[in-house]
Amino acid sequence: MRTLFDSIRNHSLGSLSIHLKARQPRYEYLSSLDIGAESLKAVVTQRKDDTIRILGYGIVSARAGALDGDRAAILALAAAAEEALSTAEDHTMSGLGHKVVPDDAVFCLPARFIRSKLVTLRQRRPDPTAPVLAREVKRLCERARTLLREQLSIRDEQNETWEPLAPASSLVLSVDGHPVSDAVGLKSRVLAVSIFGAAVPSKIVSSVVAIANRLEVFPHAIVAVPQSLAALVPQRDAILLDVGHQGTSLSLIRHGALVATTWWPQGGEYFTTSLARTFRCMPEHAEALKRAYVDNTLSQEDVLLVKRALEKPASDWFDSLVSGLCTLANEYSHNMSGTLAYSRETLVTGHGEDVLPGRVFITGGGSLLPDLISAVRSVEKAVEIHFDRAIEIESLGGSLSVRRPSYPLLLNVPHQPMGDLLSSAIGLATSVTW
Repeated sequence: MRTLFDSIRNHSLGSLSIHLKARQPRYEYLSSLDIGAESLKAVVTQRKDDTIRILGYGIVSARAGALDGDRAAILALAAAAEEALSTAEDHTMSGLGHKVVPDDAVFCLPARFIRSKLVTLRQRRPDPTAPVLAREVKRLCERARTLLREQLSIRDEQNETWEPLAPASSLVLSVDGHPVSDAVGLKSRVLAVSIFGAAVPSKIVSSVVAIANRLEVFPHAIVAVPQSLAALVPQRDAILLDVGHQGTSLSLIRHGALVATTWWPQGGEYFTTSLARTFRCMPEHAEALKRAYVDNTLSQEDVLLVKRALEKPASDWFDSLVSGLCTLANEYSHNMSGTLAYSRETLVTGHGEDVLPGRVFITGGGSLLPDLISAVRSVEKAVEIHFDRAIEIESLGGSLSVRRPSYPLLLNVPHQPMGDLLSSAIGLATSVTW
């Protein structure tokens, strides 16, 4: 295991993906680690037949370290990951009667580190009356993946090297403009594929490998938080809102696949800082006040004071939400309607889809603030945005045990609010191939 990590450390994620592809045994247990800004969450899961079972979880403060920090910060983060994973492994005793220590782990990275891209390829078929062949679909998907990797790997203005992350379930096939689960055997004039991907700076990948080395686990895959959470959404068309500690990520799901995501730096810490500034108190006291407000343990007078103090930051957050929704709608519509040449016989085209789904799933520790729920409900009044139905809001953590077609059943999911706090780590188990 050590020799493997030594070799991985000197390669890009592209090389890492080769190792992962070559190592695809069928196994029963898997560890998931969500490396957040405020806390690190670990979950041990078991897959048996078509069922994924949550066997144990652990949560440890991660403020002492950061993925983009120096060596000391990475070591502190690795120590927190080891503690969280050990706690999760110890909890497996209660469900199985023996301790489970998986050899493989998947890692979830915060949305603030990623950049994403949606690529759509549309190919005109020479004979519309002939059924679509499997090799046609395979060839088109391979072209889309190649183009996606090329665009995600381009260096940025700071000459930063970016590494594409492990692919998740973010692919949509369509025939003559109609999304389908399987195009093989169907007759069509035009065959199209849309695929979404994410990338992170190479230094972040190196940090994850260092943590995996410390834990002595094989890094089965590295996934971004939006990819992980999207795997849990029980609707084919929805908006996903994750209010984390340092910021908020907003994702668009179309036809059962993640197609766009954006992030802005206003999360739980933003509201805590606002309370600390208003009441001139220490950040830890402001955090305790915020939690008491969420838990509804304050006096009516104090509730009114806190609500008044949160009016301005909640309004600013709402403006960012509206801007983010407009960005998602515009990017998706532009991608689906633009035209780019991939080859002589392949075009990137599509049809505009600027109407957003009215189903909204919200998660993350910051989402527990009632002021944000009210803000989301009022977003349909924004003149810049159009929805396909009246806004309906649901906690993602509250829907984790719902049985859905083609998705495994999640058992023993912790009750709220723990379900939302662990949703990214839980989602890892369904977003990757076992």
